[in-house]
Formats: sequence, C-alpha cells, structure tokens
Amino acid sequence: LDSHHLISTNSNPKADKGKAMAVQMEPHDHKKTSSYGRTTKAKEYRANIGGYVERGDMRNAAAIEVRDVRNAAVRGSGEGNLTKYNGALKEALNYGKGAGILKPKK
Repeated sequence: LDSHHLISTNSNPKADKGKAMAVQMEPHDHKKTSSYGRTTKAKEYRANIGGYVERGDMRNAAAIEVRDVRNAAVRGSGEGNLTKYNGALKEALNYGKGAGILKPKK
C-alpha cells in the first residue's frame, strides 16, 4: 500500500510529514489522485490546496482532498466504489482534529 497525505507537504511546507494526515491506498488508486506525481496538473492541484492552507482554511482543503481520494478510488480500480477508503479517511480526519490540524467549526 502507498501512503497518501491529505494536504501534502508540498501544499503545506510547514507540516511535519511524520505528523500529517494520511491514508493507505492501493498503488493504482494512489496514482489517480490529483496531487500524485510531478505533472503540471498535479502541481497546480497542490498549489490550489496550498492556497487554502495559506488562508488557514484547513477544513476546506481536507474536504477537497477527501473528495479527491474517493474519486481516485473510482478511477483507479474501476470498481466505482466511492466509499472504499471511508474508514481510512475517517481515521485520518479524526487524527487531524486531535492533533489540532483541523480546527473545530466556528
């Protein structure tokens, strides 16, 4: 399995990679995430997420990343399973809340 960071360290340079939110994904799904690789499209995606991070809007950055993981699961495996990584995503988001990465709603 591959580790996929929700809000990559490229999008959030201040993040400690060892303490970032992450999910384990099958490699073929991971390759279908929008932030995977060094393509122009992937760099633009990470820059977009970085904009949310710079504004302190980690919740929306994480929400975009969750949608992207779900969509990648559909594109990667061809199973059409949006919920394939729900358990891992829930764990990652709970970790983010506990670690203070994701602040409570105001």
